[in-house]
Amino acid sequence: MKRNRRIISENLAVLRDWVRKHDQLFSFIPPRAGAIAFLKYSLNINSTELSTKLREEKSVFIAPGDCFMMDNYLRIGLASEKEYLLAALDLFDEVLAEIS
Repeated sequence: MKRNRRIISENLAVLRDWVRKHDQLFSFIPPRAGAIAFLKYSLNINSTELSTKLREEKSVFIAPGDCFMMDNYLRIGLASEKEYLLAALDLFDEVLAEIS
């Protein structure tokens, strides 16, 4: 449990910093418990399309908000190793540059 809490805490800080750098596009309320965050975004693309683009072009899996009846949201897990999250967010930045 201690190890998992550390990983989630570190990853939450990483995600929080990434969202701050993209505050014109993303916002979120940090989870109070658990290892899942929902990001709200203001891009002109459906969440399933964005999630599919990330998965097919960058091998990054982020669940689309459509699956939860919440378009313009993405569901991101925070329980992986920190290096995986950092790499995924870098690849997400590449996709953002392509669609902006």
